[in-house]
Amino acid sequence: MPGRLGHTAIAVKTYTSLSTVKEHVSAILAKLRATNRVQAALAAERSGLLVNNVPDRGHDDLTSPSTR
Repeated sequence: MPGRLGHTAIAVKTYTSLSTVKEHVSAILAKLRATNRVQAALAAERSGLLVNNVPDRGHDDLTSPSTR
């Protein structure tokens, strides 16, 4: 499935620790009352939290428009 990242890949792309990623994912799952990330994504989409689906372009997604 394109665009799907594991916890380790998310940690690398966001320059955070694996434990931080796991904590944030767990918090998101709890707030959305989801048992996995697929359910969380569907719940976020249904509730209007996902406003734009931008394709993954690597690390430049992490920079602000003013630094491009």
